[in-house]
Amino acid sequence: MRESRSRSRFPGDVGNTGHPISVPPPPTSSGGGDGKAMHLGTFRDASANGRCDPGFTCQGFEVTCPGVKAAATGMLGISKAPNAHGVVVFFSGGLGNTWWGTTNQFAAGSTLSNLSQRGLTVVLVRWLDPWLYASPGEPVGPAALGCRPATATKWIHDNIYVPLGLHPATGACGFCITGDSGGASQVSYVLTDYGLASIVNAAVIASGPPHAGIAPGCLHERSGSDLWYTSFSGPIIDGSYGYFQGGPCESHDPTWAARWQADSLDTGGITFRFPDTRIIFLFGADDHSEGPPHGRLYLAKLQAAGQPLLSVQTVGGMGHLIENSSAGLSAEESSLLAQ
Repeated sequence: MRESRSRSRFPGDVGNTGHPISVPPPPTSSGGGDGKAMHLGTFRDASANGRCDPGFTCQGFEVTCPGVKAAATGMLGISKAPNAHGVVVFFSGGLGNTWWGTTNQFAAGSTLSNLSQRGLTVVLVRWLDPWLYASPGEPVGPAALGCRPATATKWIHDNIYVPLGLHPATGACGFCITGDSGGASQVSYVLTDYGLASIVNAAVIASGPPHAGIAPGCLHERSGSDLWYTSFSGPIIDGSYGYFQGGPCESHDPTWAARWQADSLDTGGITFRFPDTRIIFLFGADDHSEGPPHGRLYLAKLQAAGQPLLSVQTVGGMGHLIENSSAGLSAEESSLLAQ
C-alpha cells in the first residue's frame, strides 16, 4: 500500500494487518550491540507478479533470514548500462513496497536514465512483502529485519557487480547504494549492523534514516519533540515487532526503552566507521518530518566515530520526498557520479 501524497514517506499507511495483541515485557534483543556483524540470510530466485518500467528487466526474489519466521518476496528492476563502470542500488522509502521514484516517475526516470548513460547500471529494489514487518506476535525488530535489504545487497554485489571486474578509486561508484526515508534505514542497517561497508564504495542517505533515536521517537519525551513518531510512523515501528494495533511505540511504553535503544542505528549498531566508504547525507531544507532529526543522530554517531569520507548537504527547496525536488535529484545524481 502506497502512502498518501500528503504524508511523508516513512509515516505511510500501515493498516491493521494483524489482530490486537497485548504488549508483553520487552524481549531480549536479537539486534546488534555485541560487536559482531549480524548474520545475512538466503536469497533465491522466485516468481513475482509485478510490472517493470520500460528499460528495466524484472527479476523476482525471496529472502529468508535467521530468526525471522516469514520469508520476504520482492522484485529487482535492472537497467544495465552499456560499458558499465559501476552499479547503484536504490531502496525506496516507507515499507519499501513501491519502486523508487514512484511519486514523480518522469523526474526520477530522467535521473535514472542519466545515471545509466553515464555508465552506472541501476538496480531498483521493491519489496512485495514489506521489509519492515514481522509476523504478528513475532518481536524481532528492525535491526533483525535489516537482514532483508542486507542479503539483497550482497546478492546484487556478488552477481551483478563483481562479474564486471571493476577496480574503482576509493569512494567512486563502483558499487553504491542509496535510499531515502525508510530506504535510508535500509542502507544504514546494511552498513552499521551487517558489516557490508567493505563492499560498498559509496552510500547516499537521504531524508533519514528514521530508525535512529527509536526510543525518544516512541516515548515522546518532552526534550525530543522533533523526534516524535507520528500516528502513522509509530505503528510502522510497532509492525517490526509484530504489533499491528496498540503496540508499545504507539502506546509510548517506557519498559521498551532498552529494546528500542538496542535496535536503533545510533545506539545499537555494530560499527560506525567505514574507512573506504564515502557517505553522503542529503536533507531537505523544507522537510519538516521527523526523518531529518533522526537522521542527524546517525550522522552525529558517524562523525563521533571519525568517519573519514563523510559529507552532509541541506538541499534548498527539497521536502521529504527527494524525487519531488529537482534540486534533490540533482544532488543525488551528483553524489553518485562523483569521482
